[in-house]
Amino acid sequence: MSEPGTAAALLTHLDVDVSTVARLLPDVDLHQIRVRHGPRWLVRRYAGIALPWGIHLRSGLDTSHVLPTLLHELVHMGQWQRIGLVRFSIRYLGDYVRGRLRRLGHQRAYLAIGAEAEARRATVILLAAVGGAKGSPGDQL
Repeated sequence: MSEPGTAAALLTHLDVDVSTVARLLPDVDLHQIRVRHGPRWLVRRYAGIALPWGIHLRSGLDTSHVLPTLLHELVHMGQWQRIGLVRFSIRYLGDYVRGRLRRLGHQRAYLAIGAEAEARRATVILLAAVGGAKGSPGDQL
């Protein structure tokens, strides 16, 4: 698939009801958020990342992982809208640093970040609402 475009366009491509996602993520404008393939250095470690100017997904991502990753990153976009980018960043980094100071390794400190825990919980709810992961294993974005 070429560059995905907007979150709404990618959800439509994945045969997901955009209005259901919009209802569950009221702080997120799915038609305005740009989704693109991220440079390898940016999405090397994770399937996707949300940044102020859009969501970057790893190129070649198996389509069975696209929807959960997109929804997870959309939750982060909603968090930014609710509390602001500066406050979000301070909390996010503060949670990570506190985890590391408690001698958690990188992955455990990352999983302990409050915003990440919220995004994981919300992604489960969103996936249930839209009917789960779309796409066939082995297909790629």
